[in-house]
Amino acid sequence: MFTAQVEKRLEELDKNLVECSEDSFHLIERKKEGEAELTVKLQNASILFKSLEDKKLQYFEIKKCADFVLFECKDDVWYVHIFEMKRSIGPKSWETVKEQFAGALLNALALAGALGIMFQLTHIIVYSCYRNDKIDDSANPAKQRLRMSDVRERSPEVREPGLDWRNEYLLITLKRDVISCLHRKIKLDLETGEGIFHLHENMPTAREA
Repeated sequence: MFTAQVEKRLEELDKNLVECSEDSFHLIERKKEGEAELTVKLQNASILFKSLEDKKLQYFEIKKCADFVLFECKDDVWYVHIFEMKRSIGPKSWETVKEQFAGALLNALALAGALGIMFQLTHIIVYSCYRNDKIDDSANPAKQRLRMSDVRERSPEVREPGLDWRNEYLLITLKRDVISCLHRKIKLDLETGEGIFHLHENMPTAREA
């Protein structure tokens, strides 16, 4: 499935926390604030690190971390997919999610080193999985009017919180680096928190990479 070196490194890892597949993964979050189950369909050999929020490395200053990190090998090129699950995402929780992405990115760099693999920073994609969007709630007339106005003419002091939630690219801020990552939203079933996601349909194009 992988190179001999990567296979050898995988043998050193806890099989309860690390999973390999070429078909699909089931990302399950049972915490009250993010209870969800997402089936991720694959087309390439991939490695999933689970329960990262609880098992993250303690050496980093950023103590928050997203739920899952997935390494995908496509044509001998590695891509990193970071998933965070929330029941609802509003302006305040969105700031927390961005910090969780940053913490997961640091952990992904460390895990890649442990596996002996390398990836480009342009090959990082982050995913927000949620039931309720409380930033772009179309049922809220006040927010609808605000979206219709020209945000570009607003000063930074009066811009709507969570504005970057709508952007295709998200800036992940570390201590000394700001990394631009593709950001994909995954809307889960409102009642069950379940969803199916096809990873290959959301890979970066040559222009994006």
